[in-house]
This record gives sequence, structure tokens and C-alpha cells, in this order.
Amino acid sequence: TKFFILLNLTANQITLLWILIGVISAFFFLQGSYLYSLIGALILLLSFILDFSDGEVARYHKKTSINGYYLDCIGHFIVVSSVIIAISFALFYKFNSLIFLIFGFTTSISLLLIRMATTEKYEVFHETKTKPKRTKKQPKIVLLNPVYLILISSILNLFPLLISLYGIFLPILFIRKLYKEFKYGF
Repeated sequence: TKFFILLNLTANQITLLWILIGVISAFFFLQGSYLYSLIGALILLLSFILDFSDGEVARYHKKTSINGYYLDCIGHFIVVSSVIIAISFALFYKFNSLIFLIFGFTTSISLLLIRMATTEKYEVFHETKTKPKRTKKQPKIVLLNPVYLILISSILNLFPLLISLYGIFLPILFIRKLYKEFKYGF
């Protein structure tokens, strides 16, 4: 963070930098070899670390903004989806199995739908001028973060398992999320 402050970069410039670095990591995953996957994982980790700097720089300069937050949210989807799709294509080429492409695209679409369902919920609150019900917060399991799972899968060479599990369980999680929203209300 201090480095970016000395360079006089804005928080949004740092956000664009980590998004670019994250997308570059996808090209390494696309190569499909263990070595390139490890390099991709290290580059993705660098992107993930830089993701923390943009907010710190914004707070340091007292220039936090909704636009910056929005760009950050979009960046997460772009990076994670590009890496998941790259891994899926690498697995498709390696095993000549269409199922990995299906799981990869299912995963990316499910991530988008889960995010959209959350975002649209708050838009409904805003438009109807209502407040959400207070619910007991569910503990977040940090290891379920896609970046962590991609890093672990890179080291252990478990991409077929990762993409298969994501492709099966993320659509189920999306349906569960919608069910809970409608059953228990907003």
C-alpha cells in the first residue's frame, strides 16, 4: 500500500491493475501444465494481495466511493470467472471431456447469479424504501473463497475435482439461496 501511495496511484487505478493481473493469471492456468498452474496461482495471489491495497489507498486519501466499490465487485467476478473458465478449457484440452467446459461455465454463471440475487435484493429494498429483516449472520467459511480454493488446487494439482465440485454445488447453492429468500422473506 505504501508503494502505491508513493507512486500517487488512485484506488481505482490499483483496482484496474489487480484486475488486469488476475486476468493475466488466467492465461497461465489455460496452459494446463502443473508448472504454469503454479505460476498462475502466484500471479493470482499477487492480484488478491493488491485487491486489499485499493481500499487502503482510498481510505488513506479519504476518497472512498461507491464507484470504487462497484468496480471492485465487478473485478472479483471478472478475475474469478476468467480463471475458472481458463482452468475448464485446460482440463477440456487435457482430458478431451466436454464435462469440464460445462462445469466451468455452470460455475461462472452460478457465481454471477448468486451475486446478482444479493444485489437485486438490495435494489428492491432501495426501490421500495423498506429495510431488510434482521437475521442471524451465518459464519463465513474463509476456505470457500474461490481464490483460496484455486490456490490450494494448484498446489495439490486437483483442478478436475475443484471444477467438478464447483460445477455441481454452486448451482445448488444458488437455488438454496433463492429458496431461503422466498421462504423466509427479505
